[in-house]
Amino acid sequence: MVERLTLGETPLLSFRDSDHFLRPPKELAWKEFQNQFLELTDQGVRVAKGEENYTLIDYPERCLGGVRLKPPEIWFWDYQANALSTSPRIRSGM
Repeated sequence: MVERLTLGETPLLSFRDSDHFLRPPKELAWKEFQNQFLELTDQGVRVAKGEENYTLIDYPERCLGGVRLKPPEIWFWDYQANALSTSPRIRSGM
């Protein structure tokens, strides 16, 4: 999940000392894995503040619960309507 946020044309996370995410094998490289330092990109800051929606920027296609999610066919949970929606809300639109 973390690795996915470091990929794409507009990643939300970047690395301070590396250019890729290290996923350790079962018993190797744990120290290197734990010493990685991730930080928010400018895009990541805007998404964290609720100013932008990542799925509208650079959302990689994936399957979740047997449902294929790919732009522009992405579903969101609308907490106000208590129902699924195809319209994402960002902070300014709430």
